[in-house]
Amino acid sequence: MAYFIFFGLTLLLALLGGLFSRVAAEKYWM
Repeated sequence: MAYFIFFGLTLLLALLGGLFSRVAAEKYWM
């Protein structure tokens, strides 16, 4: 159970990181 929660949290962090980097890239490129 703890492994599943850890995996979910890691996936959520990865998604947030990807979204943030994409927004930052668009803001800096424009």
